[in-house]
Amino acid sequence: MSHAYHHMCGCAACCRHERNEERREESIDALVADWNRGDDAKRREAEEWTAGSFEGEHYSEVTLALDELHRLGATPAVIEKLHRLAKVESAALQEKLREMAEAEIDRGMAA
Repeated sequence: MSHAYHHMCGCAACCRHERNEERREESIDALVADWNRGDDAKRREAEEWTAGSFEGEHYSEVTLALDELHRLGATPAVIEKLHRLAKVESAALQEKLREMAEAEIDRGMAA
C-alpha cells in the first residue's frame, strides 16, 4: 500500500523520495557549476532568455555606468555601480541556468 510523501515520515518510500530529491538537487547544482566553469554556449543561451527581462531603468543604469567607466575610468564609485548592476544581472542569469539544469536533469531522470 502506498501513501503520499510526508516530509520526515521515516518510511522507506518517503526516505527513498528524499534521497532522490537530494540527488536531483546535487545533480542540478553540479550541472550549473559545470556550465559556469566553461560552457559559454549554455551561459549565452541563459542570457538570451533573460535579455530584455529587466525594467527600462535598469538598462539605463547599465548604459550610464558603462559611460562613466569609459569617461572616468575605474574609479571606486564606478566600480561600485557596475558591481551592483552585475549582481542583479548575475542573479537573473543564475536563476535561468538553474531552470535549464532542472529541465535537463528531469528529462534525464524520465528517460
